[in-house]
Amino acid sequence: MAALVGWKSLSQGDRVGSLVFNDDSISELPARATRQHMMQTFHTLEDYGQRLRQAEAGNSAQLNNALKKLVNSAGRDALIYLISDLDGADDSTGHYLSALAQHNSVILGFIFDPMEQNLPVGGKLAVSDGQYQVEVDTSDQNLRDSFGHQFQSRLNQARQFLRARQVPVLPISTGQSVESQLMTMMSGVG
Repeated sequence: MAALVGWKSLSQGDRVGSLVFNDDSISELPARATRQHMMQTFHTLEDYGQRLRQAEAGNSAQLNNALKKLVNSAGRDALIYLISDLDGADDSTGHYLSALAQHNSVILGFIFDPMEQNLPVGGKLAVSDGQYQVEVDTSDQNLRDSFGHQFQSRLNQARQFLRARQVPVLPISTGQSVESQLMTMMSGVG
């Protein structure tokens, strides 16, 4: 999603800035309108993604740390894409998003794994958050239904919460092409 938004903005002559974060680091790349800057942004994203996979435990406060930094550095009249799974979102997240949306246009690309939406029928599976591991029996229809309802509830709460702050939510599944999902959303189909 970052690549699509970044290249599109650059092709229109707009400057692109980035605030890239993972569980232990935040990097700010000031807005520029060059291909070299976009490539630097992609290398930073790749590096942070690799380090995220190696992390043993998440840092749920990091989303708010990044948003706080963005509130302090964002100017006015910018188009801000927040691309996140919203892990660690809380009341402070709403405060920061409200502050950003007051003088800017903010769009949330809500990234999720399709298994969050629909657990596969696979019998007993080990699931871990990097620190703890549990075994779940995905052949249990009630468990799968409950899991799906929890995901939908979380998505609906995010939409309702952000709608009040005039922040549109674009749910993006990691199991499908980002481009086709964005095209479908932008055309109003589906």
